[in-house]
Amino acid sequence: MPVTLTSPRDATNIEVPPDFLDNNDGRILIRGADARLKIGAGCRAGRAIDLSLGPGAVLEIGENCRLGYLLVHIATDATIRIGRNTTFNGAVRLYAHESAGIDIAENCLVASEVTMMASDMHAILDCQTNQRLNPAKPIHIGSHVWIGSHATILKGATIGPDSVIALGSIVGALNAPANSLIAGTPARITRSGITWRNTL
Repeated sequence: MPVTLTSPRDATNIEVPPDFLDNNDGRILIRGADARLKIGAGCRAGRAIDLSLGPGAVLEIGENCRLGYLLVHIATDATIRIGRNTTFNGAVRLYAHESAGIDIAENCLVASEVTMMASDMHAILDCQTNQRLNPAKPIHIGSHVWIGSHATILKGATIGPDSVIALGSIVGALNAPANSLIAGTPARITRSGITWRNTL
């Protein structure tokens, strides 16, 4: 079945190749006329995708990405960017519920059952001041990063290029330089000076 695209009649910032809609399965829901969606040439989904953009939201997917079963939810005025030649294997969930967004650079490999969340989705408040204690923070994933299956990337994480996040890791507000091996719950840098490749 083709991808179902639903958007306001006056939406003008939608750039999706016709063959992507025709040759893949799933739905794209755009809930604001000022939302922006751009999917590059050569992208394809392995299974049904589910993309939801609120008013003022931005989703940009670079060329030649493999989207697997990608679920994206972007709230009002948040942005998610995915660089070219990035591959999602299986089910991957990207959530930007507030203004903080998610930036994934080019040539990344993201395994199945990975979740990225740029906010906690609910506010935690100080009882005396009513000040919020857990504001949303952006997630930055550098180029050529391999994220193992069942990893969770939380708000404030910055992962440098050519790094690896091990299976099942929970990555919080970690600032990892390039060429880091990251593992654990909570995750930490377990080794430096590494890189990776797709072939054995």
